[in-house]
Amino acid sequence: MKDERRKSQSTRNRKQKAARKALSAFSVLFSFQQRAALIPVFILSFIILLTESACNKQHSNNLFEDVTIVKIGNNTLKRSELDSIIPPNSNPKDSLISTESYIKKWIKSALMYDLAKININNKKEIDQLVENYRQSLITHQYQEQLIQEKMSGEISEQEIQTYYAENKDKFRLETTLIKGLFIKVPIDAPQINKIKEWYKSTSINDLENIEKYSIQNAVNYDYFYDRWVSINEISLFFPVDGKDLEMRLRQQKQIEIADEIYAYFLNVKEVLFAGDYAPYEHSIPHIKVMLMNQKKIDFLRNMEEDLYRIAEKKGLIERYY
Repeated sequence: MKDERRKSQSTRNRKQKAARKALSAFSVLFSFQQRAALIPVFILSFIILLTESACNKQHSNNLFEDVTIVKIGNNTLKRSELDSIIPPNSNPKDSLISTESYIKKWIKSALMYDLAKININNKKEIDQLVENYRQSLITHQYQEQLIQEKMSGEISEQEIQTYYAENKDKFRLETTLIKGLFIKVPIDAPQINKIKEWYKSTSINDLENIEKYSIQNAVNYDYFYDRWVSINEISLFFPVDGKDLEMRLRQQKQIEIADEIYAYFLNVKEVLFAGDYAPYEHSIPHIKVMLMNQKKIDFLRNMEEDLYRIAEKKGLIERYY
C-alpha cells in the first residue's frame, strides 16, 4: 500500500514538473506573436484537466495545488484564479467554455501589458502615480481602521437638536412633504360614498372603518398621519404628477380624483411646501451623517497633529531648507 502511494505521488510530481517545464520553455522560446498563435493548442490539455478537476475538488487539490497554468513574461495565471471563476456543480462542458474564454482574455491582457511596458514613453511618471496611489490607499485603509477601532459612532440627541437649531437655514425642503391618508379603490367598489365620508375624518371610528374596508376593497391604502411623505411618492399612485397634486393641495386638503378604472382619495393633515424649513424629524438622518463626517475629519486632523508633534519632539523630521 505504501509503495502504491509513493508511486502515485511520484507520478503526480512528474506531471507537475513536466507542466512547469513546458510552460517555461514556451515563455522563453517564442515572441509575443508566436505565443499568441500557439497558446490555444498548448493550453488545451490544461483546460481539460482543470475542468475535470473542478468536478472532483479532492483530486484537484492533490494533483495541482496552485500550479501555474499560463505564463507570459513575469505574468502568471494560477490554477486558484481559474477555480474562482468556475461555478460550483457546473458541468464539464460549461466549465471548459468559461475557462477557455477567461484564459484567452487573460493572455491578451498580459501580452498587451508587456508590450505597453516596453514601449510606454512616460514610465517614470506612471511609476510615480502608482506609488502615490499606493500610499494614498494604504493611508486611507489605515484611517478607516482607526475610525472603526477608536472613534465612537454615537451621535447624541442633544448634538442633533443643537445642530438643527443653529443651522436651520441649511434645511430647506426641495420637495413638498405631507402627512395624511390615501386610499385607492375600483370605481365600482361597494359603499364608495361611505369612503368619501370616512377619508375626510380623523376620528378613530372612521379610521377603523377605512382599515376594515381597505382589506377587502382597496387597491392601495396608506395611513401616514404620523410621518412625513414626499408628495412625489404619493403621486405615483395618482393619475396626475406631483406638480399637479401640489397645485391642488394649495387650494384644498381633501382631494378626490377618478378615472375610468379607479377612484383616488387623499386627506392631508399637514403640508410643508418646497422651500419651507424641513421638519426636525425629517432632518435627523441627514444631520447624523453630517455630524459623523465632521467627527471623522476632526479625529483624523487631531491624529495628524499629534503625529507631527511627536515626530518633532523625537527629532524624526530632517529639514534641508
